[in-house]
Parts: sequence; C-alpha cells; structure tokens
Amino acid sequence: MTRTNSQIIRKTLEVQLVIFLCTLIGISCATSSNSKISNQKSQINLDWLLGDWIRTNDEEGRTTYELWTKNSNEQYAGIGVTIASNGDTVFREDLKVISIDEQWVLEVRGVNEAPTLFTFKETGAQNLSVQNLENEFPKYIEYWRDGSQLKAKVYNDENEFIEFAFAKNP
Repeated sequence: MTRTNSQIIRKTLEVQLVIFLCTLIGISCATSSNSKISNQKSQINLDWLLGDWIRTNDEEGRTTYELWTKNSNEQYAGIGVTIASNGDTVFREDLKVISIDEQWVLEVRGVNEAPTLFTFKETGAQNLSVQNLENEFPKYIEYWRDGSQLKAKVYNDENEFIEFAFAKNP
C-alpha cells in the first residue's frame, strides 16, 4: 500500500501535535508542582535560641530568665520571667514562634490582655527580627547570638529601647 504525499504530511502533523500536547501537559504539571512547593510554609531553624538563659545585665535586685524549647519543626515556645530579690514574680510572658496563614509570627502572651503578634521581618543563621508597628511598645524585637551569649533588643526607635544579654543558666 502506498501513501500519498498528503497522507504522509497529515500523519507527520498528527505526530507533531501529539508531541506538542505531551510537552504542554508536562510543562503544566511541572509548573503546578512548583507552585505547591513555593506555597508551602517555609521551614525556619531557631535552634540557636534553645536553652535556659539568665540575664546578665539585669537591674539590681531582679533576675530575669528565658527558657526556649522546640515543640516541633513548626513551633518554638519560650517563657520569660523576672523575679525580684524577695521571690515575687514581677513579670512573665509566654512566647511562641508559630505559623499562621503561611506567615511566621512571634506570639507574646501575658503582657497585654490579648496575644500580641509580631510578624517576621528577618531571620538568619543566628538572628531573628520581628515587628508589630501597631503595638505601643515594643514595635520591634530582635534576638541574636553573640558567641555563647543570647542577646535581645526591644525598641520603638533608637531613643526608646531595652537591651538584654543572656548567658546559659548553669
């Protein structure tokens, strides 16, 4: 059986169309799976924050502690407590690093009536910066490691701030 030129051209076009459609479907599937990956919650590593810390630059007559634990790859929890020399607790806050609606936040409870959420501004290998521009004080919180010390700064601007230096609690 011999084929005419028009049959050969038609068959060639059909093959090319099938190849084109397969390529298009393959690209579509790849783009779809990449979108899912980019929409997934990014992982953070704040393990440098973990531990039982004691403040080294506290006011006289007060001792401040922070304890950070890792509950899961998606949640860190902290407690900050300041105790007066007479044993009274003068300050306490509960801290959580969690993801809400695909956004990492630092949740602070115990200072205000409702939890205060600080959105992540920056994270690095050993630093964390969060902000809540609607909070009265602080608007910004930063944590970072300086050698074996954990340091923190809470502030609104350069004139209104508190700095913290912590060492591992023995």
